[in-house]
Amino acid sequence: MPVFPGLIVVSPSTPYEAKGLLKSAIRCDDPVIFLESEKMLGEKGEVPDEEYTLPIGVAKVEREGKDVTLISYGRPLSRCVRPAVEELVSHGIDPEVIDVRTLRPLDVDTLARSIAKTHRCVIIDEDYGYCGIGDAILGRLHKRCFDDLDAPIERLASDEIPVPFNHYMEEAMIPSVDRVIEGVKEVLYRN
Repeated sequence: MPVFPGLIVVSPSTPYEAKGLLKSAIRCDDPVIFLESEKMLGEKGEVPDEEYTLPIGVAKVEREGKDVTLISYGRPLSRCVRPAVEELVSHGIDPEVIDVRTLRPLDVDTLARSIAKTHRCVIIDEDYGYCGIGDAILGRLHKRCFDDLDAPIERLASDEIPVPFNHYMEEAMIPSVDRVIEGVKEVLYRN
């Protein structure tokens, strides 16, 4: 595994990812922050019994597509991105989905290759819109991929309000399937 100087931040989106990235984080010589949503702790999924690790610093292309690149990590992938993909496909839109996996170092090469192919991008995360991880990703991609873009990069984030204690109000403030579909239609100029 390559060694990266400085801090490493990982954010798994499935139990399989969590186990593989956690094992990699434990073996890493650099400091690692392992982010996991407490709302995902009860999720179930296939996890092999045999030993495996997942590479730190390598994004995963979950679904190949040609119309738009959807970039996300952690909980939003299962909560709103994957369900939105089914609906987008039913409307004739072919999205490429990328799980960033590692927030630092960010695999900009994989993201840039996808944008060079689709020419459109939507970043989805649960952070606040201002100064969040999605903004950091957007900034890196905008500089690197500007000439490949046919539309501005769309960023979907949580509403900038205090997180409510009420479950239904909290669900209303974070990105949803409908907001992902709206964001995709926005960058495809189909609104």
